[in-house]
Amino acid sequence: MMECLSGIKINNMRNLIKFFLLVTIQSCVVVSVFSQEKVSWLTPKTQDFRKRIDFWKRIYSEIPSSEGILHDPNDLSVVYERINIEGMTHRQIQKKMRERKEYIRRVLNQFAKTGREGMSDEDFQLVQGIANRSAGELQAMGQEVRWQQGLSDRFKEGVQRSYLYLDKIREIFKEEDVPTELAFLPHVESSFNYRAYSKVGAAGIWQFMRSTARLFGLKANYILDERLDPIKAARSAARLLRNDYVRTGSWPLAITSYNHGVHGIVRAVNNMGNDDIEDMVKNYNGRRFGFASQNFFACFIAAYELASEPNKYFGDFEKAAPIQFFEINLQKSLRIKTILDLLKLDEETFLYYNRAIRPMASRYNYNIPANYQLKLPMELYQGRNEFLSRLEIKSEESPQISTDSFHIVDHGDSLFTISRFYHIPIDRLIEANGLLNPSSIHRGQKILLPTHEGILAKAAKKVQPVARVNVVVPREVVTEVVSEEVATIFPQTFDFYQPLPPLPAFLDLDLILEENVERTQLVMLAQNDVEVLPDDITKNYDFDLVKISHNVYQITIEIDETLGHYADWMGGGLSKIRALNGRKVIRGLTFGQKIELPITDEMVGDFNAKRFQYHQSIEEDFYQNYTVSGVQTYKVASGNSIESISREQEIPLWLIRKYRPDKQDLNLFKGQEIELPLIQPKG
Repeated sequence: MMECLSGIKINNMRNLIKFFLLVTIQSCVVVSVFSQEKVSWLTPKTQDFRKRIDFWKRIYSEIPSSEGILHDPNDLSVVYERINIEGMTHRQIQKKMRERKEYIRRVLNQFAKTGREGMSDEDFQLVQGIANRSAGELQAMGQEVRWQQGLSDRFKEGVQRSYLYLDKIREIFKEEDVPTELAFLPHVESSFNYRAYSKVGAAGIWQFMRSTARLFGLKANYILDERLDPIKAARSAARLLRNDYVRTGSWPLAITSYNHGVHGIVRAVNNMGNDDIEDMVKNYNGRRFGFASQNFFACFIAAYELASEPNKYFGDFEKAAPIQFFEINLQKSLRIKTILDLLKLDEETFLYYNRAIRPMASRYNYNIPANYQLKLPMELYQGRNEFLSRLEIKSEESPQISTDSFHIVDHGDSLFTISRFYHIPIDRLIEANGLLNPSSIHRGQKILLPTHEGILAKAAKKVQPVARVNVVVPREVVTEVVSEEVATIFPQTFDFYQPLPPLPAFLDLDLILEENVERTQLVMLAQNDVEVLPDDITKNYDFDLVKISHNVYQITIEIDETLGHYADWMGGGLSKIRALNGRKVIRGLTFGQKIELPITDEMVGDFNAKRFQYHQSIEEDFYQNYTVSGVQTYKVASGNSIESISREQEIPLWLIRKYRPDKQDLNLFKGQEIELPLIQPKG
């Protein structure tokens, strides 16, 4: 790797050198082991498995997302009908599928009982291809009809997008000793959608969950989510796949592990007594080895065959030009807007190259941590020295907290409404006030308002004058203004990688609150300021820290939290946490469990701010991509738990809990009816 000028790196030179080295090696007749293995693991051994592959090739290349098919999930060659769903809503599609599935079930049952007699030509055409099946088989098939939406348009778009990073991903896989064919795996995971975010929280083209990302070295906090960086995530994905290969001894099983989990695949191998993926798909009946896991490897081969020869299947189309950039090591922590000013770069371009930086962090102008590798467009390379010089002399001043700027809590206030009114992120309010329990503030309490660039942020430019509000503003600011109407500050939705709307203007001397503003108007104004989050996140979690003794606080374990998170939010000290809690944490953590943490009084505000940021980022990412359209009633079956229902319905656990009467009680009993949210993707 070529380095110059304080950490500037150029990727192209490394690629060039490696290319010539590779050509030289190959000219010496040294053949890659992976090239030798290609025929053995990418070529199906049975006709049944080839049918699975061909089914998915048809879904990926022939049937658009405006159509779909009803088929048998066990024999993918059995397709009952193709249905057009263009212009239909999610609920209309569900209703249509219920009706057609019931029709197919009725026809199969009728044929199983009476045969061709009394059937219409249309009905018989439905069963003609499976007329030789036994009555029992036909009745069973009628109970398992499955709907599959087409993906050909999305897959083609994914192939076009893939060329943006595909060469770099292949290079990384070579470095990590992983077959470069596996660089096509994101076609199955995300269609190479660099903004991809699943309902349960998997992110990026490699669809890493936060817990797995953490194990393989990816940061996922409020400022950075490296799961969204295609290059960093590719290296982690390669190491995960290599790890799974070592555990399973087979690339087909390693690929299937990417979906099913390596522990489940190892268990399946032990149960089957062999490592044959085709035998496993056909005969293994593991409880969680369902349709997605059974078909994951077939999907991969289908995607590989299509994406390897895109012109054969999709005709001529324009490939995305490979992304070109250089990197600069950010030697000091700086605010995003400061970096943009120094670079003379717009926010949209900056986020396009630096996909790991969360748009919400950019919107609220957070500090990018020191030693972050900035990716910059090559057209800025000529001015790198000037930028580095400005960077050297730039010193960032931290936001100042003035005791002249505070909010007096009144009835109905929460950090949520205060945050929205002043446009100060909740985590900054938590940190500035050292709050032990962000979920609970009391009437009369003074909440310090950290200023930004010396000026207190204001919720809106115009407010209806009604009555007096309990707000103290800096003494040096004039305190009169007449306003006319409430303004909506933000639009309903944000494009995940487009620049977000700017914050409202900071207070000018002639834009201060009218003396007569009623307390209820404060809450209404906060609600009118439409943010990404639909409700008060501080009310949905137990963020309370209870002081036990000197430098020891008790914490209640929340959803998606680990000991590693606590150590990060404390700034280190995982071994101290284990030593303090002993056997309580040996077998892992459970929701609602109480443990002790070695936190000093000075660390409380920073710890709770980072904890809040973590949960806020999870919810923000969800609501930027999905909406809750209603609720459905779910009847709890024997063996069900909140966790199993979350997996089965693909609803994040934190979201299910919002619909529980007691948010701290996740226990269920057989026959209980619970409410589950209905989730729809935006757009």
